[in-house]
Amino acid sequence: IDGLILSGPRSDDPVVPQLAEEGIPLILHGRLDGYEVPTVDVDNRASAYQAVTHLVWLGHQRIGFISNAPLSYSGAQERFTGYRQALTEHDIPLDDDLIRIAAFLPETGAASMSELLSLAEPPTAVFAASDIVAIGAMGAIHRSGLAIPNDIAVVGFDDIFVAAHTYPPLTTIRVPSYGLGWTAAEILISFIEGEEEVMSVTLETELVIRESCGASRRAER
Repeated sequence: IDGLILSGPRSDDPVVPQLAEEGIPLILHGRLDGYEVPTVDVDNRASAYQAVTHLVWLGHQRIGFISNAPLSYSGAQERFTGYRQALTEHDIPLDDDLIRIAAFLPETGAASMSELLSLAEPPTAVFAASDIVAIGAMGAIHRSGLAIPNDIAVVGFDDIFVAAHTYPPLTTIRVPSYGLGWTAAEILISFIEGEEEVMSVTLETELVIRESCGASRRAER
C-alpha cells in the first residue's frame, strides 16, 4: 500500500509508532500523545463537554456516563475527559457508580444502562458517548417502564442517520463523518505525492437538540 488511514487508534497499539518510524504515510482519525502522526479528527473532549453541560443547564446533577468503547481508545478517553471536565466546572462530584464502559454495540449500552437503573439512586440523565450505545441504553430504559425524557434524559454522540428516528428522537453531537473521511484522504494523497505535510486538522461538531434530553419540554414551562 502507498498509505494508510487508521480510524480509532488505541493508546496501547504498538503498530502505530512502528509505522510512523518506518515512514509509511499514515493519517489517524484520533490523536495519540507522544507520536508525530498527522491527525484528522473532531474535538471529542470539547464536544462531550458541550453535551454534558447542556444536561447540567437542564437542571441535572446526577448524570451517568456510558462510553462508546474501552478507554484505551483515544476517542473514548477524550469523551470521558469532556464529561469529567463538565462536572468539575459545574461543581458536581465525579461518582464512579455512574460510570460504565461499553463497547461499540447497542447490547453493551443496554447492559450498562440496566446497571445504572439498578442503583439505589439512579441517574436522572445519561450521556452515552456514541449513538449506537445510546440506542441500546434507550431500549433498556423503555423496557424498565421508564419514560424518556420525563424520567431520564439521554444524549448521544455522532448523529448517525437513525438518531432522528428513535423514540423519542435522540439529542446528540453531530460529527461530520463524510468530511473526516474526505479530508483524511485528501491529506494522505498529498503526502504520497510528496507535498507539504499537514499535521493536524480539527473539524467542527454541532449539538443537535431533539426530544430525548427534555430541552423542548423545559422551554415550554
